[in-house]
Amino acid sequence: MKTVWPHSFLLTFLLILGGQTAIAQLNEFEISKLPTPNETIVQANTQFSDNALLLIYSDLDGLQFRSSMGAINKQTYNSISNRYEVLCSPVKQIIFVAKKDFIEQRIENINPNPKSLHTYKVTGKQIASNEPGNLQIITQPEGCTIFLNEIALGDKTPFEGALPAATYKIRVIKQDYHSIDTAVTLSAGAATSVYLKMQEDQRPNSVTDIDGNEYKTIKIGNQIWMSENLKTGRYRNGDPIPNISQRKEWRTSEQGGWCWYDNNSEYENPYGKLYNWYSIGDSRGVCPAGWHVPNNQEWNLLIKYLGGNRNAGLKMKSADRTFWKVKNQKATNSSGFNALPGGLRQPGRAVGFQKARMYGFFWSSDSHGKHHANMLFVRGIKKRIRKGTYLKRVGLSVRCIKD
Repeated sequence: MKTVWPHSFLLTFLLILGGQTAIAQLNEFEISKLPTPNETIVQANTQFSDNALLLIYSDLDGLQFRSSMGAINKQTYNSISNRYEVLCSPVKQIIFVAKKDFIEQRIENINPNPKSLHTYKVTGKQIASNEPGNLQIITQPEGCTIFLNEIALGDKTPFEGALPAATYKIRVIKQDYHSIDTAVTLSAGAATSVYLKMQEDQRPNSVTDIDGNEYKTIKIGNQIWMSENLKTGRYRNGDPIPNISQRKEWRTSEQGGWCWYDNNSEYENPYGKLYNWYSIGDSRGVCPAGWHVPNNQEWNLLIKYLGGNRNAGLKMKSADRTFWKVKNQKATNSSGFNALPGGLRQPGRAVGFQKARMYGFFWSSDSHGKHHANMLFVRGIKKRIRKGTYLKRVGLSVRCIKD
């Protein structure tokens, strides 16, 4: 499929590429610091009193200067030496250089002390082209999801489209195959083809999320579950899920968010991240492609298959004692579900993080009114599994189930 992407899509790429411009024809220049020329401070200050002096050498006429303190009016251009002489008041300033149709550049933070010299060189760069290049991505097998600079494209492979000339990071993923990461430089007016042969994932019972985290999976009855807690920091389409560490923001946010228990990244392995329910209810999806957060009915089918609420907890809880700081009541993990005690994060002012290595809490995708959602939990010293509701602002662990 050949696609000419709309301007808004191209603009997104321009921002991600850090200002590499292929649409607007803007000149650029770079600024480098030079050693102080062979001029004495006395000579400089004979003319300029107590002000500092910037010497800007350049083959570009018409440069304009301003600072964080406002416009700089005291400047002259010496055509013989190709330099600008710019006076600065003896206070800390950031000096900016601009030119008509040029991108404004910052020199640096300087402290132009009285009777001091600062010397720079401004060099022009080539005008950027507005002619796009053509990119073709072919994979074997077809039907792979494509990410360009971590943005998910709506099309799957094979792909062909006109894009701004720039360097792109390419990632292709497909269920049951190893993902491939590569990069390509697209030249203006040129066609570039990328052929990628996917290797089938020979490791059974695993799935990989958008961030490359691999999870073991287990079939329990007719369901296939992750046997590890979710760790992703991005939605399925590549959009980031905000990491909300501050208590006030966690307490008030009604947008998706995640955190580590106690805001400590060491908890991620093996306990995963904690997510508020707003991330669960987001249509972009937190689980890998082909997977989703289980609803109440799917949780109930699992519990029923494992013998009901009274006994399911024993068969679901991890039997590894190193993950628990309380006695793990006769846990067998015979199901392979491997429930882990990741604790929770409360939205209250003083409560915060609770019950890590004691309780494992898991969200359901089912909402329970405007402010609450369903969840269930296992407890180290109890063999039962219990169900309930929590505020959507609470942070709990997440397990995914295959579609």
